[in-house]
Amino acid sequence: MIDNLPKEVLLDIFDCYRQYFKYGLNYDEKAWNGIDGWFRLAHVCPKWRYVVLASPARLDLKLFITAKTPIKMAIAKGLPFLPIFINYTTGNWTTRDRERVLVALKYSGRVQGIALRGQNNDMGRVLKAMNRKFPALEILELINTGVLDLNLTSTFLWGSAPQLRRLELCGVPSTFLAKLLSSTTSLLDLSLRKIDLGPSRTALLLTHLQDMPCLCRLELQLERVSRNDAISPRTKGKDNVTLANLTYFHFSGPGASLEVLLAGLSAPSLQDFHIALHDTTPTFLLPHVPRFICDVEEVSVALIFFSIRSFRISMHNNYRPYDHSPFEILIPRNRDSITELGDALSTKFATVEDLLLLLTWYPVPGQGWLFEEPILWHGFFRQFSGAKILRVQRELVLEIAYFLRSDDRGPILDTLPALEKIELLSVGLTREYSMESLCTSALDIFKPFVAARQRAGRPVDVFWNMDYLKSLPLPKSGW
Repeated sequence: MIDNLPKEVLLDIFDCYRQYFKYGLNYDEKAWNGIDGWFRLAHVCPKWRYVVLASPARLDLKLFITAKTPIKMAIAKGLPFLPIFINYTTGNWTTRDRERVLVALKYSGRVQGIALRGQNNDMGRVLKAMNRKFPALEILELINTGVLDLNLTSTFLWGSAPQLRRLELCGVPSTFLAKLLSSTTSLLDLSLRKIDLGPSRTALLLTHLQDMPCLCRLELQLERVSRNDAISPRTKGKDNVTLANLTYFHFSGPGASLEVLLAGLSAPSLQDFHIALHDTTPTFLLPHVPRFICDVEEVSVALIFFSIRSFRISMHNNYRPYDHSPFEILIPRNRDSITELGDALSTKFATVEDLLLLLTWYPVPGQGWLFEEPILWHGFFRQFSGAKILRVQRELVLEIAYFLRSDDRGPILDTLPALEKIELLSVGLTREYSMESLCTSALDIFKPFVAARQRAGRPVDVFWNMDYLKSLPLPKSGW
C-alpha cells in the first residue's frame, strides 16, 4: 500500500523521519547522514531513492566522510552533487584514512566542512593538500594533539576563506593566525585553544575581530605569557571594537591578555561570560571587566567553589545547580584577587539573594584553615548585600560559624546584612562523617551570632537540612 503513495506524501514522511533525528536525544548530525538515516530510505527501492535524492535541500542531505565511508564510490559515482563534510576527529590515522581524506579534498568546490584531529606526522600530507581554494568551506576545525607545530603555511586554503562560519584551531602556531583571520570576515563562531598569543598578539587579534561583525561566539584558551611579552595596558584603546551580536565569551589564560582584549572590546548582547585566569603572580588587576559585563542580565544565585589555590564563582538565574551558568569566574586565591574581584563585581553580587559555599578538595580538620584573613573576607562577603539565604556545605560549617564571630568586638553584623537564613547542608565530599557531634557543636558556635543579630532587629534562622540537595553536583577535588 505504501508503494501507491504519491511522491509528495512520501517526502513529508521522510521529512518527519529527519526531524526525529534532529530533535531526538543525543542528536548527531552524522546519524541522519549515515546508514541509519537517509541512506536507509534511499536503499529501499528506486522510487524512494528518487524521492530522497531529488530533495537534498528539504531533507538536508550531506555526505560525511569518516573512516567508514566508501569514498570513491560515494563521491565520484553515487552522490556527485551533495556537500561534503570531512570528519576525522578520532585521532587514530591509518594510511587508508589519509587516502580517503585526500580523495575527498580533490572535490574542493563541494567541501563545506573539515574537522581534523591528530599530529603533524598523521596529517602532513592532508594539510599540504589543503593549500588550495575551498570556496564553499563553512566549518574548519584543526586539533593538534602532538608536541610539534602543524605544517601550516601562508598558502593554506590559498590564504582565503570568505564563507567560513565556524573556525576552531587548537595547538597551531600563532604566526599562522594573522593570514587566515584576515579573510574570515563572515565568522559566527571563533575558538582558539592552546595558542600562545600574549598581550601584544592579543592586541592584533582585536584588529581582526573588528572585521567580524557577525561574530556570536568567542572562545579563547591561551598559553601562559612569556616574560618578554608580559605587558598589560590598563587603559581603554582609542578604537573600541563593538561586536553587537556576540552573546558568548569564554576565556582561559593570563589576566594580562584578557585585559588587553577587554580594554578594546564591547559586547552589548553578551549573555554567557566565563573566564579562568591562571596567573601565579600577586598582581591582579581587571579594571575593564565591570564595563564589559554591564549588559549581562542580573542573577539571583551564586555558588562559590573554594580550592587550595583558586576559587570559582558561578552565578545563576535560579537555584538549579545542574543548569549551565551564564556567568562564571575562576581566579587565583590571593589577597589582591579577592579584593579586586569583590570591588569589580559589587554590582552583580548585590543582586544575589541565594549564596552557596562549596569545597573542591578534602580539607585538613580544624578551625581557621580557609579564612586566614577575616577582615579581607568580610570585605568580600559584604558585597553580597542582598543575600537572604546562605547555604553551607558540611565541611565548611565550622569554618563559617567561627568566621561570623571572628571580630574581637563580637559577632560580625555588617557582613551579609540582609541575611535571614543559614542552611547547613548534610551533603559533603566524604560519606564518613560524625554528623551527630557536628550538628550539636555547629549550632552552639552559631549562637552568639544569632543572638547578636536578634538584638539588632535582624534575626537569622540557622538550621540543618539533612535531605535537601543530595543530588548537588559537587566538583571533584584538584581542579
